[in-house]
Amino acid sequence: MTHIDLKSFAPKKRVIVVGAAVLDVVVRVPNLPLPGDDIPATQEYRGVGGCGANVVRALRRLDVPALAALPCGSGPLSQELLHRLKTLGLTSAFQRKEGDIGWSMALVEPNGQRSFVSVGGVEEHWNREELDALDIADNDLLYLSGYEIACPTGQVLVDWFSSLPHTVTLVFDPGPRIRDIPQDRLEALLRPNTIITVNREEASFLCVAPTPQAFKGYLDRFNIDGVLRLDEQGAFTITRDAPITQCPPFEVQVVDTVGAGDGHTAGLLAGLSSGWNLADATVLGNAVAGVVVTKAGGQGAPDLDELNRFLS
Repeated sequence: MTHIDLKSFAPKKRVIVVGAAVLDVVVRVPNLPLPGDDIPATQEYRGVGGCGANVVRALRRLDVPALAALPCGSGPLSQELLHRLKTLGLTSAFQRKEGDIGWSMALVEPNGQRSFVSVGGVEEHWNREELDALDIADNDLLYLSGYEIACPTGQVLVDWFSSLPHTVTLVFDPGPRIRDIPQDRLEALLRPNTIITVNREEASFLCVAPTPQAFKGYLDRFNIDGVLRLDEQGAFTITRDAPITQCPPFEVQVVDTVGAGDGHTAGLLAGLSSGWNLADATVLGNAVAGVVVTKAGGQGAPDLDELNRFLS
């Protein structure tokens, strides 16, 4: 399944993006350093990134109604974040008088594979009072990432989510920090209106093998739907009411894969906001991610004009 018609793309459901914004520095390296190494690197990008920022940026470029619940402080990096959000017609729902957002360095190898070093900031400190002040409607879509759930105050987010109406659909991307998420926190998020999206490595942690059939077995335990992203095989959607569906990838020239997962999740959310089924929304995720990986850094999500050209 590869075809979608953007003529039917009309996002209506609001997406609440609860996540992190950090300073992203992307550098190209010949190889990852060994202990004691000092290797040369070429800086390719410096700007505001982080899973939450990447997702909300991609959503707004596709004209999806969104609320940015991204903690920021009063430091210079936070001011840069607020400026970037303003250009998208947004502000942060969580503005604090002290502290600053953290930063992350992506090391990109010649094959496009990326590894990260991250330093936390205010985005790792969650409080229930801020979360309870969010105006959540019954049919909103909610985005959460494993980075936030794994952090020391991640239980605050889990408890808050547990208090929301079960009509709120959660799209949860556990990401590479999945191994750091306590099992009880993870399972508390997996209620019937949750969609979990994972890549090959994350599925290997959850299942006996990173295959659609093994992942379906995991999802069946919790009676939820999911998306399994398998690189050159594309993505597979697993739902309770339909056969496993393969959504092949788009053929592109990969520059690097920074932000590919965030782009995919944003496309998935955008499709769901339009009322599309999970398979069609996943194809849109493949398309958005396909555009992102053709550019350096994770900030290259397309607007509707560029997406139309990509799909034509």
